[in-house]
Amino acid sequence: MSSANGVVDSAEPQQTEAPAASSALQGPRRPELGSGPAIGTQEWYLYALAAVVVLGFFALTVTMILTEIPDKSQNVAYMLLGGLVTGFSMVLSYFFGSSAGSAQKTAQITELVKQYAPKS
Repeated sequence: MSSANGVVDSAEPQQTEAPAASSALQGPRRPELGSGPAIGTQEWYLYALAAVVVLGFFALTVTMILTEIPDKSQNVAYMLLGGLVTGFSMVLSYFFGSSAGSAQKTAQITELVKQYAPKS
């Protein structure tokens, strides 16, 4: 604490804000699921949704190549393909791009904070 003249007594350890920083570094993931990347049985829906998007993208692409699309349905098919291309690029970005790198960086920072945070 501080003495009467405003000088901080260095004999008592000062509390830092490392635990708050640790919880802030966990990101948007729910704490009960862990702070690591999206791996495990609790987040199976990420992989299921990614599989649906990837399989749908390739299925529609092959279908459009191999079959003749009626004139009335061409606009709808192109809109579906555009949506699946967007979803496909988002899946690639999440699992192999900046989100995967960000998750690794967050896990490393969280581990360092846990390692060097003062023990209470």
